[in-house]
Amino acid sequence: WGTKIFNYGRHEVRNFLVANALYWLDQYHIDGLRVDAVASMLYRDYSRPAGQWLPNIHGGRENLEAIDFLQRLNTVLGAERPQAVTIAEESTAFPRVSRPVHEGGLGFHYKWNMGWMNDTLAYVGRDPVHRSHHQRELTFGLMYAFSERFVLPLSHDEVVPGKGSLLGRMPGDRWQRFANLRAYLGFLYGHPGKKLLFMGGEFGQWREWNHDGELDWALLDDPAHAGVQRLVRDLNRLYRALPALHALDAHAAGFAWLDHHDAAASVIAFVRRDAGAGLVAVVCNFTPVVRTGYRIGVPEPGVWRERINTDSVHYGGCNFGSPWAELHSQPVPAHGRPWSIALTLPPLATLFLEHARCAWRTSQAPAPSTRPAVRPAVRPAVRSSASPPRWRCSRAVRIRWARISMVAVSTLPCSRRMRTASSCACSTTAASASCAASRFRRAAVTSFTAGCPPPVRASSTVCGRTDRGGPTRGTAS
Repeated sequence: WGTKIFNYGRHEVRNFLVANALYWLDQYHIDGLRVDAVASMLYRDYSRPAGQWLPNIHGGRENLEAIDFLQRLNTVLGAERPQAVTIAEESTAFPRVSRPVHEGGLGFHYKWNMGWMNDTLAYVGRDPVHRSHHQRELTFGLMYAFSERFVLPLSHDEVVPGKGSLLGRMPGDRWQRFANLRAYLGFLYGHPGKKLLFMGGEFGQWREWNHDGELDWALLDDPAHAGVQRLVRDLNRLYRALPALHALDAHAAGFAWLDHHDAAASVIAFVRRDAGAGLVAVVCNFTPVVRTGYRIGVPEPGVWRERINTDSVHYGGCNFGSPWAELHSQPVPAHGRPWSIALTLPPLATLFLEHARCAWRTSQAPAPSTRPAVRPAVRPAVRSSASPPRWRCSRAVRIRWARISMVAVSTLPCSRRMRTASSCACSTTAASASCAASRFRRAAVTSFTAGCPPPVRASSTVCGRTDRGGPTRGTAS
């Protein structure tokens, strides 16, 4: 850009730059600073031809004075404004950018993952028929995802004039473009790393960013754009609600592949974990093909409940997916795991499945005030003598329990009826969420969206712009 290079070896220059950073934080109360083009500071030969740079005192290409300045900058900001965040836009493999200074790092809180951004945008910009040859562009980022504390940046740099908007990059017709964008946003929120989505991307603006004008808010009158906005809203809510999606972003223990080898189908699946027992499986289908009976190995047995389906009719999708948004694991080995689930994968969509085992432990029996009015008879699961006793309930028992509870609750006074109603759900989720999901599923059973395909088998048909029939479904998001 023709900007000048500071002489970081001079004390007055370093003090001037640190004072500027403190001024913005102190006087304007901004939340943090992003340092642009850090790579040009770290290397003396960055974007410079031979003969236009001098090596450091050790004969190397690293700018030792710039490294010392960045460490001092982050040390001072951490002491004077500990609530502020500092982020480095650094595009090379320079080590420990987001590690503390006392560990030999530069001291930034986060580093932009430029490689992830370039690879994944290139992948989703390809026609789905060619994506099977480029599966590595989706998966390579996990080779180094835990070497730094990364931000996944879909920033202003990607929607400037000449590059196109996120929606404009997507291939296919109008329906496929919106479906691609929704699937990509789901992949973004499921992937390890903090999320950055530049304004306009949250509702799928067609135009590139114009810094002289406002966003195209009138597009929200279009149901397709409003659906993308609702999806981003629900993704943000889910991201906050489930620690498995954010608690171990910078640790390999928070991520595990379920399957990344099915390049022919352009399907990937992985699981996110928190520090406890929380598990969330993320499954992405990047082809416009409905895949029924698609089996995925899971790390734990039990119930896997769909939390978000980007193909939901509420987001402008076709409403394909697993019936009742609930999947019970089966003792069928798959992908090196003894348990698996059979999915109906929607076209060009991402699924979020939360693990919720339906079980009671005798040592953790509910208090009398929270028990249902009538407790059904259940049989103990077959377990080894070394395992602690535990009670499990099947789907049939849960249905029977719900019916018995409804009869018992209907005979109570109104005040007790309201209190008892919240205890009749056999699940680990809140009863209000379960009831809301049930009402939604009943309401959505006849919902359709124009432009979506009929339910078809993966071997023969892709998702096109035709009228569809057959069963529909809802989502419990």
